[in-house]
Amino acid sequence: MERIGDVLKKKRLDLDISLGQSAEETMIASRYLESMENSDFSPFPGNVYARGFLRRYAEYLKLEEVEIQKLLSQYKAEQEDESFSQTEKKIDVKTTVLRNVRANKKNLYLYSTIIIIAFLIAGGILGAIIIPFLGREPKIDIDQSKLLSQEELMRKSKQPEKKKETRLEIKPVIIKGVLLEGNAFEEVWVQVQIDSGKNKEILIKAGEKIKWNAKGKICLTMGNAGAIAWKFNSKAIGTLGKTGIAKTMLFTPKKMQTVIKKELPVPIPSLSSKEEEKSLTENKEKQETDTIVSFQEQAMREKNTTQTTEERTKTQ
Repeated sequence: MERIGDVLKKKRLDLDISLGQSAEETMIASRYLESMENSDFSPFPGNVYARGFLRRYAEYLKLEEVEIQKLLSQYKAEQEDESFSQTEKKIDVKTTVLRNVRANKKNLYLYSTIIIIAFLIAGGILGAIIIPFLGREPKIDIDQSKLLSQEELMRKSKQPEKKKETRLEIKPVIIKGVLLEGNAFEEVWVQVQIDSGKNKEILIKAGEKIKWNAKGKICLTMGNAGAIAWKFNSKAIGTLGKTGIAKTMLFTPKKMQTVIKKELPVPIPSLSSKEEEKSLTENKEKQETDTIVSFQEQAMREKNTTQTTEERTKTQ
């Protein structure tokens, strides 16, 4: 059975197409095409991407659907065989380790027995030497001036020991700037704003790598959130969302968050021209009525004041 890579390479050479031309027309990086023609699928991030790129390249080379399905089935079988062989290797390693452990246990028992016997022999020899001296009463000269009284010993024993306080200095971890790195699985449109700079629109092709640095923030909008795997400050975070979903993210030195655009409030409908004219007329009539009433009240006050003055004059 021919290898997958041999079938692809033979078909490309029959069509008289270069590897660079294939990469440009399929929008697949040339290193991925070269890996597929070498039957090496390790550079792909997973089986889903490998199968997708294999189908796209086979369709580009105008292979029949039957041949494409055959290649996909062959790829699946090879992956299963590789997984099974890795499992067998793990089992062999475990078996070897168990054998070594058992052998080490036997050696350990042997060494332990030899050591115990050696201690017993040494103990017997020391006992034969020391026991004759134990029967003698030793003479002890005690200098009374150097002995501490019982009270002093009791007093010192009751005094608590001062514990030394140990202080741990915790230095805060300072995160400087924002580092955003990405690896594109497929072609995708993005818009990026670094710090307070202008928005830049970029069309990123499959297989390309991106790297942006910022002092304060990076605002990123993607037309397809599942098209790029990201690293935020050297930590892998994967894709920003599901395939086919547009998303906007804000990255700062300490965190990342989804940006949700707020909807504008619905404006309150204004009055129609007739209703507005009617309201203005009513306000005008009310103002005129209030003015007339005010003049009438002022005239009455002046009349009462005049009558009071005349009455006072007659009285005098």
